[in-house]
Amino acid sequence: MFKPLFCLRMRERRLELSLTQKQASELIGMSQTRWSNLECGHRRPTNNEKKKLSALLGLGDCFVPPYSITRTLLSNGARLVECRKPYFSNQDRTTHTRYNACRRRVPILTAQLTSMVYSREDSDACRAISHRISCESWLEALYLLFLQASGAKSALIAPETLGRLHQPIVDDTGRRLTGLNPRPCFVLDGSFHFFQVSFYLSRVMRVDILRWDGSWSVIELDGRGHDPASDLERERELGLPVTRFRAQDVISLCQDLTRSRRAS
Repeated sequence: MFKPLFCLRMRERRLELSLTQKQASELIGMSQTRWSNLECGHRRPTNNEKKKLSALLGLGDCFVPPYSITRTLLSNGARLVECRKPYFSNQDRTTHTRYNACRRRVPILTAQLTSMVYSREDSDACRAISHRISCESWLEALYLLFLQASGAKSALIAPETLGRLHQPIVDDTGRRLTGLNPRPCFVLDGSFHFFQVSFYLSRVMRVDILRWDGSWSVIELDGRGHDPASDLERERELGLPVTRFRAQDVISLCQDLTRSRRAS
């Protein structure tokens, strides 16, 4: 406000001198990429660069923002305003219990996927967040292993910051809105996967996985004891596209993954 912003003044003067970025950067022995980053404000100039640019463009007295100013302002805001706490769905059984059930059902496949997760550089983060995931069956634990073995990034993300939902996301009791609370998420190839998400509809309705890939959809993992009688009614009330995987579908996905890794 008090002085012209360095990056904007740099662009203004270059255009006034009828220079392209390539021409201007060559005049002071700078790469075009570096020039572009400075002109866009993505990088901060060194003292030597400031002298060269001022001599070439006649910039005058300009303001250069300090390093990490956005991070500093976010940190200040976090200290002044209470941030929403992460939300973790209730577990009727621990994820470790579901994992053990997975080992009993498909021992070799589970061992292969586990080895792939352990080989990741961030395996500690994968294992830590897995303990906070609510899995209602061994099949969900297997799908969770599949995502992690495929290289899915673990994060805490508030679902409703990605896109609007017409159905409110609530806690397991239906008494509190939780759509803007960060919760465990696995991001694979641009798709965000949230396990065990509850919606407040005619009753509290819980889905296996809520997925965002530019639009919202649901993944349901149907085990051997699944009763399809109420599927249509549930899907109609949810108002979201639903993809259903049977146990063999998930096993096939995992087998394809392990085969491709061995082949590579």
